[in-house]
Amino acid sequence: MFTVIIGLGSNLGRRKETLRRAIFLLQNKLRIQRISRFVSCRPAEGVTGGNFLNGVLQARTKLQPDQLLKFLQSIEVTLGRPKNHKPFLPRTIDLDILFYGNLVMNKKNLQIPHQAAWRRNFVVNPLLEIVPHWKDPVSGKKIEEIARKKNFFRRKNENEGS
Repeated sequence: MFTVIIGLGSNLGRRKETLRRAIFLLQNKLRIQRISRFVSCRPAEGVTGGNFLNGVLQARTKLQPDQLLKFLQSIEVTLGRPKNHKPFLPRTIDLDILFYGNLVMNKKNLQIPHQAAWRRNFVVNPLLEIVPHWKDPVSGKKIEEIARKKNFFRRKNENEGS
């Protein structure tokens, strides 16, 4: 079994309900260990639409990285995200592999650790909540060390749990 960290986000429709449904479906092939609180924040990196509700979860799985990616994509389609979704459009659900054990992978369709994780407060803060001692396989540093260095911190005013 492999330990994975998955990022979850939604900025269309009933966001909290969509995230709960995604977590329910993830349990078909993942043994979920921890789930962060959901944090509401504005879209980032040019994505359009309303506020996102984001969180992360830690789980165990037997799936290999490519299999896990396909599984996550199938859940996205099940929950209403078109298979050929354009990058900057709003989305009912977004599921990202943030970490897969200590694996470092750089394929065209899959980069692990997720290449944008450290730029995203809405990823770093939930990581700090559930896995502060997780080590980034690239730098070898704990999440809490990276967050402190990059000046991330938990913000109560992010409308957590909307």
